Amino acid sequence: MSSSPPLPVPPLPVPADQDPLSDLAGHLGRALDLSERMLAAARDGDWPRLTGLEAERGAVLDAVLPGLAPGLDARRREQVVPVLAACLRVNEELAAITGEQVRALRQSLDAMDAARVRDGRDPAFRATG
Repeated sequence: MSSSPPLPVPPLPVPADQDPLSDLAGHLGRALDLSERMLAAARDGDWPRLTGLEAERGAVLDAVLPGLAPGLDARRREQVVPVLAACLRVNEELAAITGEQVRALRQSLDAMDAARVRDGRDPAFRATG
């Protein structure tokens, strides 16, 4: 498992006279790239890298999502819908992987608790047992 720090998110500069959604496809592409890197980190079991990438993706999405009003024109909808759908597919797989990890951790903790009780190392058990 590698623990390399996540790459910093480049700033999302938007000149005052420019439409903040003019590079919508670029920002959404960056969000999808980060989502796929998150999935790779989860598959590798690199949870620190995953959480760093998740923070980066959140910053990218926070920069563009407020501008995604229901009134998007057809061209922008064509840019947005497939990328967001791909991000959702990646998120579903991430949820499955992290859910498996949570279950494995819960089983390990339950086994440790059972061993403590069995060996009499649990203070609550000694107080009542």
